[in-house]
Amino acid sequence: MNYSIFALLLSTALFLQGGTFNIFQTAKNEPVKVEMATPTADITEKAEAAVESQLISPLRKRTVVKKSEMFSRCPSGYNYAFRNTDYLNNKQVLIAEDDGNFYGDVELYSGCRPHQVCEYRVNAKTFVVEARVLSTEEFVSAKQWLANTESKGESL
Repeated sequence: MNYSIFALLLSTALFLQGGTFNIFQTAKNEPVKVEMATPTADITEKAEAAVESQLISPLRKRTVVKKSEMFSRCPSGYNYAFRNTDYLNNKQVLIAEDDGNFYGDVELYSGCRPHQVCEYRVNAKTFVVEARVLSTEEFVSAKQWLANTESKGESL
């Protein structure tokens, strides 16, 4: 028997058997399991959205990344990461510090070289983002930090 005909017959038989199996399987009245989102997952999403909108997006708007760096084997641009994280149901979940804040760092990658831009914290209740001023070691609002770094002409 020709192998191509045999393969066609075998794949047709498997398809029909699979289709029949699916028909009988969907006819059963089994309860549908729904995975509920955990409250910590919602907090993680809100904290990430706050950092993205209050700190990272304004930084991206004012920083020009060279095209030659954008196409390197290492991606260029801003990257942020929270420090105290755990994984629940294959999702990243943030864990607040004792003071009720999430802490993290922002780095600017130019090719494969990271340059630390700032340290930030997010309030776990209000989702206000603050960044640390290097000279004073104090946290100020992200908006104020952005204005200070822009007015000083610091290159990020």
